[in-house]
Amino acid sequence: MTIGENVTRLGANAFENCSELEALELSKGTKIIGQAAFLNTEIKSITIKTKHKKRILNPIVAGKVNSSVKFSFTN
Repeated sequence: MTIGENVTRLGANAFENCSELEALELSKGTKIIGQAAFLNTEIKSITIKTKHKKRILNPIVAGKVNSSVKFSFTN
């Protein structure tokens, strides 16, 4: 799934319990990801096109994303 550039934030629990979600690509427009946005998903890969690595990563980790999730950062 690809999130378009017009989406600037993903709310808390945005994809919670979306068991079909395995991969996600976030555009440069995404600046904030709410806590537990990926709770109880099967996500394996998140590609993030951002310079805001710390602001994006902290809520993801706090949201208990599976430790085997592969993160990729590009500009």
